[in-house]
Amino acid sequence: MPELGLWPFTESEAFGVTRNPWSLDHTPGGSSGGSAAAVAAAMVPVALATDGGGSIRMPASNCGLVGIKPGHGVVPFPERGVSSWSQMSEFGPLATTVADLGLMLDVLAGADAYRAVAPPTRPLRVGVTADPAVAGVKVHPEVRAAMEASAEALARAGHRVEPVDPPWRSGDAAPFLRRVFLGCAEEADPLTWEALEPRTRAEVRVGRLLRRARPGPTGPPPRMLARFRAWFADHDLLLSPTLALPPLRVGAYRGKGLTRTVLGLTAYMPFCPPLNQVGFPAASVPAGTTGDGLPLGVQLAAAPGGEALLLSVARQLETVAPWPRHAPWEPAVPQRS
Repeated sequence: MPELGLWPFTESEAFGVTRNPWSLDHTPGGSSGGSAAAVAAAMVPVALATDGGGSIRMPASNCGLVGIKPGHGVVPFPERGVSSWSQMSEFGPLATTVADLGLMLDVLAGADAYRAVAPPTRPLRVGVTADPAVAGVKVHPEVRAAMEASAEALARAGHRVEPVDPPWRSGDAAPFLRRVFLGCAEEADPLTWEALEPRTRAEVRVGRLLRRARPGPTGPPPRMLARFRAWFADHDLLLSPTLALPPLRVGAYRGKGLTRTVLGLTAYMPFCPPLNQVGFPAASVPAGTTGDGLPLGVQLAAAPGGEALLLSVARQLETVAPWPRHAPWEPAVPQRS
């Protein structure tokens, strides 16, 4: 993991670089990058991950896996010892097949509702958008094409698929970042200051300043939650890209300070955080590769209680557009200077 699970790449001063099994020049994503790399490399069949702003879905997208962030309360969260980032963070599984994903979610949730889901038997109302939650962000053409191909596959399967305005707004990014900074400060409180990376220390300072100014929130932003509830009252499912760009190269943010890192990554990952803010379930499903052979993913989101629905639609996409179970056995060798 990156330090304190803060970044969508898995690089740290303590443990070095975790690479993507599909291309050793690229990151598996983060923060659950080690989990995703192990599954994609066929080291393990499934892995545990956490997601406070996309940390399950982003590695899944980068590594050609399925991953699901359950809605709030589905998987028990530790009462002490770890920050929930103001109830944004959830535990969930990463896997190579939807059947494995559902089985592990059953284990985590103490349930038996997810292990044997089948494709939907009724037409669903699917809204499709590539409009990011951050103004000025551009979606890579190959990412957009992958989303459109998934939308067409769902339409051919009989669902009512239509372009929509998303439930998120550009102003949603600021309260998300505030919660991240506060969570970082909370997790750093018992740690040795000198042992933290410089970029982490900068984020902790911001979080502590915010904490002194105003206590952290204890749940979703009320207006944002109402907006999402109203949107899903008219739709069963939201389909979007998981990430705005293909996998990043290893070291893309090495040596960069907090401000440059946050601004750059906000443009990289605008689609995942809104679902954490409102506590709705969301999944990433493989959606093909770039021309260079790098995995791409699409995000499926549903209203609270929609985990089985997400798995069902993921199973349908797996059936009509199968994906490789693991990364190629001979990934590209990283270029060393």
